[in-house]
Amino acid sequence: MLLAAGTILGGVWADYSWGRFWGWDPKETWAFIALMGYLALLHARLVGWVKDFGILAGSVVSFSLVIMAWYGVNFVLGAGLHSYGFGAGGVEYVSAFVGLHIIYVVYAIFIKSRVI
Repeated sequence: MLLAAGTILGGVWADYSWGRFWGWDPKETWAFIALMGYLALLHARLVGWVKDFGILAGSVVSFSLVIMAWYGVNFVLGAGLHSYGFGAGGVEYVSAFVGLHIIYVVYAIFIKSRVI
């Protein structure tokens, strides 16, 4: 809910500041991808496609989208209006962090399948 509000208010601020609501800058695009990831997860929960464990695993994966939107665009891509400081490098850290998320989810799925 707050991610959606922040994305919409960021667009309102951009319209006020730069005269455009949305420009498909890499930061804006990844903010949209992160928002769609969480909305898809909530939609899947509401229609019954996933249960409690699916929400837990999907939340970990969706958080990786937020990490890319925040850190990845700023320091890995280093492009666009929103890459503050134009930092270089960091792809190893982002990849390791996201990789650990994926390994954790795969491990949790493995443990859950063995219990049942």
